[in-house]
Amino acid sequence: MIEIEHIVQFGISIDDEQIKKTIEKNAMQQVVATFRNDIVKEMIGKNNYTKSDYSTMMWNAIHKQIETFLDENREKIIEIASEKLADKLAKTKKVKDMVTNTINNLLE
Repeated sequence: MIEIEHIVQFGISIDDEQIKKTIEKNAMQQVVATFRNDIVKEMIGKNNYTKSDYSTMMWNAIHKQIETFLDENREKIIEIASEKLADKLAKTKKVKDMVTNTINNLLE
């Protein structure tokens, strides 16, 4: 009996970069999902709420945080906004013309 061996060659192309990106993406999605669930549980408790309840409660919690932030920083926000507005207005042609006219009127 004669044995004949056949050597079969085949190639596998592995895109290491694509595999790495896929793993990172999947890991990130899992981390975000876990983190989001943990935050929801921490903020609104571990009761059995519907998805709609979660949305409403999350929106209320976020709204409360925003209001607290604005209340605590209202003066600083107004100060920064007014400085930016003044800087922007000072660069406009209309304001420059008004300043020039005012100066000319004072000099006359």
